Amino acid sequence: MVRPHGLLSDFIDPLGLDALALHDLAATVRELGARAQQHRRVELFAKLENPVLADIELVWPDPDAEAWPARVPDLYAGEPVVVTARLAAVHGDLEASGVRAHQAWRTGVKLSVRKESAGINRLWARRKIAALMEDRVRGIPEGVIRRRVLEVALGHHLVSKYTSLVAVDVTPARPEGAALKSGAVPTNLPAGWQHERVFGHLPKGATPGRFYLLTAMLALALAAALRGVRAVV
Repeated sequence: MVRPHGLLSDFIDPLGLDALALHDLAATVRELGARAQQHRRVELFAKLENPVLADIELVWPDPDAEAWPARVPDLYAGEPVVVTARLAAVHGDLEASGVRAHQAWRTGVKLSVRKESAGINRLWARRKIAALMEDRVRGIPEGVIRRRVLEVALGHHLVSKYTSLVAVDVTPARPEGAALKSGAVPTNLPAGWQHERVFGHLPKGATPGRFYLLTAMLALALAAALRGVRAVV
């Protein structure tokens, strides 16, 4: 940034110039950001209005196949569509159809297992749980959704709205053969318990210490007097 020199520099605070430059820079960044967002919105709307493939339907060779999402969304440029399915056996042809450029489109895919991959079953279960949770907007009772989600989540050991995972450390903390030691650990009372009913009432004020002291002094004086009487007798 070019700074003024000479007499003019005596009347201009350089820090003020830096603040002004930062303000202009922030305004420029905001303007560029707004333009970029507008450009992305235009691209998004254009993409939504012109899907590459619409009204997609999949026909699986297994009539009992369970695929998620159940309703396949439209396919857009640069946005892949992933469908997971559970079949009794992977064989036969998968038939896919839809509408492309306002014309009917259809193709077939030969199903085969090229490589066993761990985690595919959990991916399918996650897709099913997501679809089940969307049933709330369709008026399905919460209890029905919870029961269905629990069945899937517990069967595949997944975290969901109704399930969680508990980590258990099985590493031994005591050397094998070492003697066990037991002891009381201070804890809070269980919910609903009252301290007074368990431990009794504690004193709520000062104890009668002065009275006890005076009583003790009188007893000592009386003992000394009795001892003197006995000595005289």
